[in-house]
Amino acid sequence: MNKPSDVSYIDHHIGQRMREARLAANCSLEAVACEAGISAPLIRYYERGSRRCYASRLYRIGRFLGVDVSYFYEGLPDNK
Repeated sequence: MNKPSDVSYIDHHIGQRMREARLAANCSLEAVACEAGISAPLIRYYERGSRRCYASRLYRIGRFLGVDVSYFYEGLPDNK
């Protein structure tokens, strides 16, 4: 069983979707970070899936990028 601090495949999926949304919105890491009130390297960690994004922050980033929070979970396999 994974420890709570372990990053899961879900975090990787959400990070990939975050990067896709950011690129589709033509936004820089810095612009998203500024809106979320965090650093650009932290956004990069989220996009790589190496850090877990808080739900409230994910919501704020989604609103800024023009996507619903459910967007980040679309395509997530049900069998893991």
